[in-house]
Amino acid sequence: MRLNINTTPKRAYRQILEIIRSIPPLDHLRNRELDLLAILMYYNYKYKDIDIDIRWRLIMDVNTKREMQGDITMGEDAFNNNVSLLRKAGLIDKDNRIPSFLQIMIDEKYDVRFNFNIKE
Repeated sequence: MRLNINTTPKRAYRQILEIIRSIPPLDHLRNRELDLLAILMYYNYKYKDIDIDIRWRLIMDVNTKREMQGDITMGEDAFNNNVSLLRKAGLIDKDNRIPSFLQIMIDEKYDVRFNFNIKE
């Protein structure tokens, strides 16, 4: 099956998470946590040309956090609480990075494929 989805890079990350949200460890996240995770994924993409260590320092910088808060209309306290919840869920590590399986770099023809290994 092939579905063509017209979207923007910022929206694409939230849409990807919505599609895979039933799969652990995403299956316990609430919508606001997913919003935050999606914007972190987007900013990782936005700064993809910067060295990964510097990139995550930039993403977690106070000014960038404020920009992200505006993007997802989330106050500072809620933002910080949701960062803590993502950290507890193992979706932000001690270096304030998201896991490598979520560090997705999309382009204008990004494909997602699912392989289900079904066992009875």
